[in-house]
Parts: sequence; C-alpha cells; structure tokens
Amino acid sequence: MARYGNVNEMHERILKSALEVFSEKGYSAATIRDISSRAGCNTVTVFRHFEDKLGLFLQVVERYRSFAFDSEDLNRKLSYLNLHNDFRIMSDLLLRKGAD
Repeated sequence: MARYGNVNEMHERILKSALEVFSEKGYSAATIRDISSRAGCNTVTVFRHFEDKLGLFLQVVERYRSFAFDSEDLNRKLSYLNLHNDFRIMSDLLLRKGAD
C-alpha cells in the first residue's frame, strides 16, 4: 500500500474514501476494510484516526454538511421514508460538490 508522509493528508484521504464507500454501499454494508483499501492504508491506520465506524461516519457528516444544496432539487429526490436510499442520494450530491 502507498505511504503518505503527512498525517493530515491521510486523515483527509480516509474521510473522502469513507464518504465514497458510505455513498456506494450505505452505512451498514460499508466496512473499515473497504474504506482503508480505498484510502490506500490498512485498517489499523483508520482506527488510529477514528475510534470506530460510527465515529468515522459522524466525522464524514460533520466535514461535508456545510455544502449548500438546492433544497427544491434535494426535496424532489429524497423519499424521507428510506433512510438508506436518502443517504446515498445526499452522499452522491456531496461527492459531486466536493469535486467542484
């Protein structure tokens, strides 16, 4: 696996990878192994940065919550009945915003 000299850089890579994996698989199906593999590190490195999967998830939400959404567009897309699907929709929007 690739080595990164900067701890902050690895932290950011893990957060971005977690956002991608949570978006693709949902919270329940996402694993720390999936996230670490995407970030280019091992699972121990993820646990050095984040206490557990829930802590990582909460950090992802905290990091990316400040993006502004078109609320009308978002309301048309969300069901408010299927949390798993709604999270995927919001994650996809976050990924697109983060790429801008």
